[in-house]
Amino acid sequence: MTFQFTYPMYRNLIGILSILILMASCHDSRSPILKDLSGKQYKEYQEFKMGINSEVDSLFNRLAEEDLGGREIRRVRNRINYLWNQSGIMQVNTVMKIGSDALENEEFGIALKAFEEVIKVMPDYPEVWNKRATVFYAMGEYGKALSDIQKTLELEERHFGALSGQANIYIKSRQYYLAREALENLKRIYPSFPELTERLQEINRRMGVKLA
Repeated sequence: MTFQFTYPMYRNLIGILSILILMASCHDSRSPILKDLSGKQYKEYQEFKMGINSEVDSLFNRLAEEDLGGREIRRVRNRINYLWNQSGIMQVNTVMKIGSDALENEEFGIALKAFEEVIKVMPDYPEVWNKRATVFYAMGEYGKALSDIQKTLELEERHFGALSGQANIYIKSRQYYLAREALENLKRIYPSFPELTERLQEINRRMGVKLA
């Protein structure tokens, strides 16, 4: 007999894990899921991160090429995103999944708590800062989102999602010079980013810059 892991069962599991995270604030300073992380596991994470950096560097070299076809661009971008979402530690991946699912379902309180738990044990993991920035952005907390984006970029300056989000926030606040700078940085690493040219043209128009 084959066991089928159905969607309702998965949702129940996510709910249970979410409750465990929310209970953490009443007990240990870390989530019950993460409190048993050892120094050895953190060392394994550092080694894992070093291992993927070489591949990510190669992928960015490929992404910077201007003659890539659309299918290859998507393949490279998706691979980079996949690598960025791998922490190398199962418990961390579990909590990140809880946060991402909560964000998708607009359960922002659970999402924030999940990502904050990961930040406690792994503050040098760029993707967790980017995910929390996304939550703040969805909540309209643009100042907090911008702060987390800055942290993301300190840890991974090529994070194209963070750069795009940074530009969006600057546009909303009419800081067009800063928005253009963010998009120029994005263009440098990912020249074929969707709608990048149009966004730069719109910013230049708002700034009164005459295009050649």
